[in-house]
Amino acid sequence: MTPLSEAPLVSILIPAYNAERWIRQAVESALAQTYPLKEVIVVDDGSTDGTADALRGFGKKIRYIHSTHFGGNAARNLLLEMSNGEWLQYLDADDYLLPDKIASQIEELEAKGNAFDIICSPYILRDEANGQEIPVSLARPLDVPSEFISWGRFWTGALLMRRSAVVQVGRWKEDQVACQEHELLLRFIRAEKRFGLCDHAAAVYRQHGSATVSKRDPLRTIQLRMELTDEFERFLQHQHGLSPVHRKLLYTARMESARSAWPYDQTYAGELRGQACAEGRQWISGCPALPWRFQIADFLLGFGRAQRIADVRRGRTGEIDGSPESGRFPTGPAHVLLVNQFFWPDGAPTGLLLEDVARELVGSGCRITVICSHGSYHESRHDEAPPVRILKVPGLPYSRTRVGRLLSWVTFLVWASLRSLFIGRVDVVVTMTSPPGLSFIGAMLKRLRASRFWIWEMDIYPDVATALGAIKSDSRLAVLIARIMHSFRKQADGIIAIGPCMRDRLLDHGLDALKVAVAENWSDSQVIQSFDLPAGNVLRILYSGNLGLAHETDTISKVILHFRNAKDVQFVFAGGGSRRREIQALCELHKVPNVSFEPYVDRQKLAERLARCHVGLVTLRNGCEGTLVPSKAYSFLAAGRPILYIGPGESTLARIAGEGCGWQYEPGDVEGVISLLQQLRSDRNLLEAVSVQALRIFHRKYDKPLGVRRVAELLLSDLLETQTALFPRISPGAEAEISETGLLQDSAQQ
Repeated sequence: MTPLSEAPLVSILIPAYNAERWIRQAVESALAQTYPLKEVIVVDDGSTDGTADALRGFGKKIRYIHSTHFGGNAARNLLLEMSNGEWLQYLDADDYLLPDKIASQIEELEAKGNAFDIICSPYILRDEANGQEIPVSLARPLDVPSEFISWGRFWTGALLMRRSAVVQVGRWKEDQVACQEHELLLRFIRAEKRFGLCDHAAAVYRQHGSATVSKRDPLRTIQLRMELTDEFERFLQHQHGLSPVHRKLLYTARMESARSAWPYDQTYAGELRGQACAEGRQWISGCPALPWRFQIADFLLGFGRAQRIADVRRGRTGEIDGSPESGRFPTGPAHVLLVNQFFWPDGAPTGLLLEDVARELVGSGCRITVICSHGSYHESRHDEAPPVRILKVPGLPYSRTRVGRLLSWVTFLVWASLRSLFIGRVDVVVTMTSPPGLSFIGAMLKRLRASRFWIWEMDIYPDVATALGAIKSDSRLAVLIARIMHSFRKQADGIIAIGPCMRDRLLDHGLDALKVAVAENWSDSQVIQSFDLPAGNVLRILYSGNLGLAHETDTISKVILHFRNAKDVQFVFAGGGSRRREIQALCELHKVPNVSFEPYVDRQKLAERLARCHVGLVTLRNGCEGTLVPSKAYSFLAAGRPILYIGPGESTLARIAGEGCGWQYEPGDVEGVISLLQQLRSDRNLLEAVSVQALRIFHRKYDKPLGVRRVAELLLSDLLETQTALFPRISPGAEAEISETGLLQDSAQQ
């Protein structure tokens, strides 16, 4: 064993982008490595979520910088420049290492006389949907050409690379939008770098829906894979010629890619199939993407007809062509079903958010169907309809009364459930929480159609109802509702919480932390533009939107009465809601002259209203934290207006205010709010400074493109789950065939 003083330093390098959900485990696994000579470096590539907050707790145990978002390979090159180690362990932020990963590879290196530049290892593929862990093996003796063509068994996290080798081949290629590790490996191979094999699998690759593993352009990924495959084939022909094993693997890779490309470009798919068959057809056994029935149809009827038969078969039965271990094999553009009571042209806030995501998914190549109600929450808009299929179902009109609202919810849920059974194949269904219980549709379609199922939580039921006193938390009804809702959540493949406080509440209910992702709401800077603060000596405080039962009003009511004779302080309540009527009655009773009430306006006119205020008022009752997150705060930030948040300190908006975007006061702290407003009356410099910070934070975290991307990336990684088709693993049967040549061994012998 090499003395510790002579052992090489290993740099563990972690690029992270919007990895709040995973980054702690990745860093902890790096720090837990039993190999003693190591450094851990993290580059936050412009994250807009809580990644930075998650990393602060590690203190000086790691080196960390936050950079502008330039992409994964740029972050890897920056990590390379920051590193001091002789050996490099790259680790994506959503994966992790077992404690002896590096130690076992260094031991193998020393046993072979330091003769390698890249040490390869098998790894563990963890399916986050079901918790299944599948070993992905590498066989001895290591046949690098076969492994490269087979694509899926070389993975960056399982490698240990000599720093000088990475530098000599030109570092990571920063404009390589996909297949980055294989492009680098190809340069290693061409430069005749030495590959070694350590048999121990101690790196874990997560296969899941994650913002950090986006597959936004599957066709481009396929094209890049094939370009690298063609280049590697030319290299092999020039160097050694192609063996029968390599020809068979090349045929398989091109046929698999042809099938993957079919939904996106049928001409290109046909070209790949022709290239695969140029030197003769081969019969492949044990390949999930090329089952025997497809190969026979291709031989008898041609590739196009065989693929169309597969499309029809899948659309009719909901069955996926391929084996269970292959994952989802897409044979058409991803079909996404979005379900919410309100959608375009209605102007309900949840409908507006869903519309933004629908447009993003359409732009990513998805086919979108929306089920919504004929009824309305707001007045109809007259802008251009989103390019989606909208199915409006009957139901009782929405009512502001409890009984009317309940009847509206129930009738919509019934009709939406029935309609969802007659829209054909659905790859992913996304349900919101208006009305409560809508997740029943997702659970039903998951069971009947094997659809992926996501819940986008806007309100947590029955928690919000118990917090408002509508039902007692220990009543039989509350317990029954909680059990039903939790059952649906457990069946979901993923849950989107709109704030850390909501995520924490869901985790308190016993949900798997890996299932719950945070994607905060947003506003649109193209619609709500920022303007300078209004001139003059009058301080205007605006409440905009619904002022309902969940919003605290006692504190601001007492503040209003305190300032009722102040001519330089004005309060405006715009929108509606039961609590607004209470404040209006209070002002009429006490004849308060400096409070005005305005109706709702559409998004186009909202910017003008926000521009006329100095401070945006947002409130939340104690006990409601985590059950909902008032979205009106993001509109104030978009307008460059600081928020005055009267609500619990453990909530998401308290954290936002704490970033310098405004002020937070606990409900009941009347004196604190009065003191603040008196200070703002005279200190416009403070108001200006906080306004600037509010706008800065908005553009960093909460503008529409960022917010929509957070949600869409979670869904897209599920929708376009072509990873297995694009990066297939050699099946045990194929390994056995290849082992007959002596290049690989049957995995059963390892």
